[in-house]
Order: sequence, then C-alpha cells, then structure tokens
Amino acid sequence: MKLKRLLFLIVLLHQYGFAQPATEVYLLDIKNNATSFSIDPNSKPINISNNEGYDNQPSFIEKLNAVA
Repeated sequence: MKLKRLLFLIVLLHQYGFAQPATEVYLLDIKNNATSFSIDPNSKPINISNNEGYDNQPSFIEKLNAVA
C-alpha cells in the first residue's frame, strides 16, 4: 500500500515539472520604413499581461484594439 501511495505522489509531482513558464507580454512602438519594420529605440516596453502564470500566446482583437 505504501508503494502505491509513493508511486502516486511521484506521478503527481512529476507533472509540475512540465508546467509552462511564467512569461509576460510587452507592448512596444514599431517604426515602419518602406522596406522593413524595427522597434523604436525610444520606446519603453509596457507590460500588458502583468500576471502570474502562462500568458505568452495572446489573442488580438483588431476591431476593439484589444488583447485577450
């Protein structure tokens, strides 16, 4: 019985090792030339996700100028 409990705990705790990293999404100003895009060097990054947990794949809503 102890072996079953130990195996269960090992499997349960092992899953936490595969959790996604806590990442953030930043907003920057972009410069547009005729041939390329570049990040404006005077732009200050704004953290738009500022929360704990997995949030590195945002959904952009163009009509509302929003990020979900």
